[in-house]
Amino acid sequence: MRLLHFKRTVGFEFLLTFENGETIEVDLQPLLGAYLSEEHVASARIDPDWGCLEFRHGSVDIAPSTLYRFATSHRKVASRLLDSGKRAEIPGLGLNSERATGGEPSRRLI
Repeated sequence: MRLLHFKRTVGFEFLLTFENGETIEVDLQPLLGAYLSEEHVASARIDPDWGCLEFRHGSVDIAPSTLYRFATSHRKVASRLLDSGKRAEIPGLGLNSERATGGEPSRRLI
């Protein structure tokens, strides 16, 4: 599952679009925090040959399948609700933006 597009929103949070058309908002800090500082997260780019998200000129990258598994199991709740077409408002906050809980993904950086 190749990554086609991304947008870094803040800190380690990204909006990721995969080749199946799915767009997922996710906080990648649990996956990348041990390998990158927040300063280095700004170096994110997509490797054109592999479709993986890479940082620091390729010294740190995430295999597309690993990134997709992590993103789908850790997507932000607001993103999941928007994808499903449902609307859930919390008074004074609008859409809920807490991370969804799920099983721990494999942490494989290649």
